[in-house]
Formats: sequence, structure tokens, C-alpha cells
Amino acid sequence: MPERSIMPGKVLPNTISSELAKNQKIKTVTASPGSRCANTNSKNSGSAIRVLTPFNVHYKERFIMTMFFKKKFIKMLAILLAPFSCLTLVIVLNMLNPMALAFLIDFDVENKTDELIFVTPIGSKAPNGARHQLPYSISSSFYFQIPSEIDYPIEAGVLKRFIYDYDDIQFSEILVRRAEERYRVLSIPPKLQSDGFYPPKNNQIEIKKIDALPFAKKQHLLALKENRMTTWTIEILAAIGLLSPIFFVIASQMKS
Repeated sequence: MPERSIMPGKVLPNTISSELAKNQKIKTVTASPGSRCANTNSKNSGSAIRVLTPFNVHYKERFIMTMFFKKKFIKMLAILLAPFSCLTLVIVLNMLNPMALAFLIDFDVENKTDELIFVTPIGSKAPNGARHQLPYSISSSFYFQIPSEIDYPIEAGVLKRFIYDYDDIQFSEILVRRAEERYRVLSIPPKLQSDGFYPPKNNQIEIKKIDALPFAKKQHLLALKENRMTTWTIEILAAIGLLSPIFFVIASQMKS
């Protein structure tokens, strides 16, 4: 059987180009179940027909209602979390508060021994009062309080820096211990021997002979049992406050 030649510019009757199929107009017709209007129109027109059945209409309405309730729900969450955003704003402003920055001081603790030691700086909020852990900041350039810890490890010959706020506490002692041993106390004299709170007399503190230090008393050891969850709670609530503006933005970008 001889091959059929295709002349240039000619298209076989039973061939439809992909470009024509892409450019066809799509007509939407609402049809009830069993209706033959779609078949009639498809025979009389070269355009593609999309039949919109009652099922499709119902699905579209459900989709619109779902998006509507999602937007309302996200907006409600944003409003409920707005008070936490106020706490976030206060913390951010306090980070650059000159009055808070003025009371930030740093000091170094150097391990002059030949073994690993653990240190816990403590202080009192009243003369001869109960001992507390120092309120630390993450930096001396901006005030961001971080939770206090106990038993900061310092290797032999290593220096560790601490940054704390001395506004309402007097740095008075450092609890020192070796691994698996009792705590000893290194007293830290203040810069001035008068009422009020002052930074330490020397910012460079050296720990040389642990055995020469006296053992810690009960009033010192009470500082180790402080609940450090308060700082964490404030930071968690401030982080939650960041969600409020995020939810407002998401809700505003959702289609009505």
C-alpha cells in the first residue's frame, strides 16, 4: 500500500494540534443529572465544554465556607495573642533601655588550678540576707536576661566571663567545688563598703587553692535550690507574642 504524503501546510482531518487544544475556549454549563445539553452543545460547537453539576457547586461552596472559617479562626487567634505581643514589645524596648544597660557589668573567673572546677556566683539582695543566683544578661551591649545556672564548669587554666545586672543584688561569693566534692566559698568584696549595690572590687577573679577555702554554709547552699523557671516563663510568653502579628499577616493575605 503506497504511503500517504502530507503536503506542506496540510493537516490530516483526524489530527488536532496540541496548540489548538490549548487555545480552545472552555464554556461552563450547569447541567442537572441526566441532562443531554452537554452532548448537544459538544456536537454543534468546536469549543470544549465543562459541565458544572450540582455536586461541583456543592464542593465549591464548601471550599469557600472552609476558607472563610479558617480566616476568622486565624484572626481570632491573633486577637487572643495580642496581650503577649505587648510583653514582647516591652522586652524588646528594655533590651535597649539606657537605664538597664547602665547596670550591666562583667567579670572574669579564671581557674588557676590544674584540675576541673565548678563555680556558681551568688549574691544577696539585702545586707546579710538570703543568697540568690545572679541575674545574667546575654550581652553587655543590650539587656536580655538569660536563666541562671549552677556549677559552671571551668577547665584548668581557662577563663570564663559572666555578665550580670547588679541593680538589685550584691555579688558577694562564688561557690566552688571539685567533681564529687562539697562546695567551698570564695568571698568577693564590693567596690564600696556602704549601703546599696555595687559591682565587685576586681573584675578579674582568680581561683588558686581550693583547699584553702572554707566550706559553704546553709545560707549559701540555699541559692542552689532557686526556681529558675521564672525567666524561662517570661521568654516563652514573649516568644508566643510574636505569633500575633504573624497570624494577622496570614489572615490579611487569605482570600475572602
